[in-house]
Amino acid sequence: ITVNRPEGFEDSEFSSEHQVAFQKVGEGGAGSTQISLRLMAEDENSVMTTAQQEVEYLLSANSEGTGVVEEVQSQPAGSREWSYFTYSLDDAEGIRSWTPLSNGCVVSCTVENLGTGLEPMNVEGMLQILDGSIQE
Repeated sequence: ITVNRPEGFEDSEFSSEHQVAFQKVGEGGAGSTQISLRLMAEDENSVMTTAQQEVEYLLSANSEGTGVVEEVQSQPAGSREWSYFTYSLDDAEGIRSWTPLSNGCVVSCTVENLGTGLEPMNVEGMLQILDGSIQE
């Protein structure tokens, strides 16, 4: 499995052996869109539970106590069926998504807009970007 850098994004220092990360800095440098992709050996339900727990932690750590998490949905993008949910905090919005691969693993993706001056998240467009970045 190969993950290609999405057009318009730069490699991020947060990549590791198990995770590939990219970022795009917004105009004026006040915010950035961050993408992280991880290959998971767990089943889809475990990946979903982990993503939900991570976002619950972010919400509980949010000093204002405000935030919204949407329900899990599914949508085709490219050659795959993606499951995802969106969330928003005071200074961030994000998408957690995952899709099974032909080798039995699941790729788990986090996309977050952090800061100000960024285009609002477009789930359909972002799933197309993610799908196009993964080569099996």
